[in-house]
Formats: sequence, structure tokens, C-alpha cells
Amino acid sequence: MQKAQRIPLIKLATFVFLSALMLDAWTKTLAFLYLEPANPLVGSDHIALFPVRNDALAFSIGADSISPSIPFILRITLLVIILWLTWRDIQNNARTAIGVALLVAGGTGNTMDIMFRDGAVIDFLVVGQVRAWINDKPDAIIAALNLADLWILAGLILMYPLIRRLGAGIRKHLRRPLVFVRDA
Repeated sequence: MQKAQRIPLIKLATFVFLSALMLDAWTKTLAFLYLEPANPLVGSDHIALFPVRNDALAFSIGADSISPSIPFILRITLLVIILWLTWRDIQNNARTAIGVALLVAGGTGNTMDIMFRDGAVIDFLVVGQVRAWINDKPDAIIAALNLADLWILAGLILMYPLIRRLGAGIRKHLRRPLVFVRDA
């Protein structure tokens, strides 16, 4: 693809990234300002809206046992690796450009939460046995999400062909026999 054709894909990815990032920040701010844990907005027995602070990794892995700097450093490292691995494909494929933009927007949104919201991500879409949770059964919650998490999922789905191709390349590389060179 020629340079003139690559620019629109980079602009598209930038527009998707900024739009997704702003929408994520806006919904988290609304959740933080208007939703209360003591008074959840219950949509059904399995979905509710109320703020949940997640100061650990995805799905609260490592909650209360790791420093807030570890998820921050891990997220920044992963964002850099993703951009490095996909840069060429972003410039040549609209699906990959949008997928990477959503993935990076989600990761950046959650990383910004850690930086600017006292070391925790604000989740507000709660999925699980909501009525049981309201009755003081904390194990009833399956997941607490935010828009950034949905952007990450959508980005991974859009990037599936690229992920599959990268995986095939790695498998091909690993199948090569090891060659040892002897000194003469």
C-alpha cells in the first residue's frame, strides 16, 4: 500500500481511539458522579449499574495483594508491545486499525483511571446475581465492567485474523529444528 493510502487508515485509527477514549472517560465520570453502590440501578436480576473500584488486574486478580504500580506498569508495557507488533498492519488494514485503536483506547482508559482516580479503575456495569449481591452475598457478582473493557473485547474480536496469523508464524518458527553449530 502506498504512503498516501496509509494516511487515511492512521487518521481513522486516531479518530476511533480518541472517540472511544473520550466516551469511556465520560461514562466513568457519570458513573462516579451519579451512581451509588448503596442504591444500584438494577436493570434485571443479572445486570445493574453502580460504581465498583478495581485496584487490581482484570477481574480483580491480585486485589488487596499487589501494589497499584504493578498494574500500571504492566498496562503501559502491554500497550507499547501491542503497538509495536501491529504497526505495519494498522497502516494496511482498516479492520486491524480499528481493532488496535479500540484495544489501545480501552487499555489507555483503564490506565488513566489508575493514574487519576486514586490507583483504581472505575467499573460500573455489574453482571451476575445482582439481587443476591444486594442481599450481602459478594460472591454473586460475576464481573464488573466499564466501557474500556468492552472496547478491549471488541478490539480483540476485530483483530482475530491478525492474532491468528501472528500465532501461526510463532508456531511455524517453533517447529523448526534446532541447529547446533560445532566448532571445527
